[in-house]
Amino acid sequence: MIAEGGNERQSRRVRRCSAHEVDFTPTGECPECARLLPRRQPEGVTEFRDGDDEGYRDWVRIHRGGYVLNMEKSYNTNYLILHQATCHTINGEPARGDVFVGDYVKVCARRRNELEDWTIKNMGTSPSKCEICF
Repeated sequence: MIAEGGNERQSRRVRRCSAHEVDFTPTGECPECARLLPRRQPEGVTEFRDGDDEGYRDWVRIHRGGYVLNMEKSYNTNYLILHQATCHTINGEPARGDVFVGDYVKVCARRRNELEDWTIKNMGTSPSKCEICF
């Protein structure tokens, strides 16, 4: 409520990226996240394949509260595993030159429902949940 004679101020709420401590752009994006993940995917989903380990690891580091769908690069619907981004089975350091995105595709989203919807729409089935992180 504004006191009589007072001025109404337009309060602008500044949103910041918690990973980078920078203000979002007017379109609601973090400029640093956009720089690290230049490929835009529909529905807030980002797909990493063809050995893009660096991009995938950057995404997981930035989106610790996100979700990852791990699947074979053949898009085999019998192997669709949903993980939390913090699951050690899909985000640890590779040993002996191993890569996370080589024989596998990682599909990532900040929200679980976005990733589950993407899986049903694109793969025709729901993913299994990782027994370690769920």
